Amino acid sequence: MKYFILVPALLCVLTLNSQKSNYHIIKTIPFATGNGWINSSYETNLSNNGALMLFADIVLINVDLISPGFVFGSGYRHYIGGRENPDPNGLFVQPEARYMIGNNQNDGSFGLVGFELGYQKIWATGLGIDLGIGPAYYTQKIFSDQSIAPIATAALAYKFSE
Repeated sequence: MKYFILVPALLCVLTLNSQKSNYHIIKTIPFATGNGWINSSYETNLSNNGALMLFADIVLINVDLISPGFVFGSGYRHYIGGRENPDPNGLFVQPEARYMIGNNQNDGSFGLVGFELGYQKIWATGLGIDLGIGPAYYTQKIFSDQSIAPIATAALAYKFSE
């Protein structure tokens, strides 16, 4: 559990030392809100090819056998291909970890570790989309008694720069 906190803290420190101009992106999955899941995430660049991702969700109603609670997580997004600037567009791979605090069917909390392969497009207006899918290992069997299940993203984004 201590690594779950230390790794994002280290990435935050590295973010402060970035020599390129920083960008910041906030994201949400609007259709999840209609299902009782308020989703938010934040992305900031660490280098031309890398970005730090932070996740914070609130679950208001029972969703996929998960009762109300909170989800926190972090990830590292690596944009594939050489880049001259920290432009957040293109194909990416993203390892991530999340932790749920709530009252699910077992003991009230669970974690997941996984990765996504996806694509992000941010237009000149600052608006964008973020799409990704990949496998995740869940510490508890919450989806049909399986420990490995898909994790996916289909988010709307807004980019602002320093």
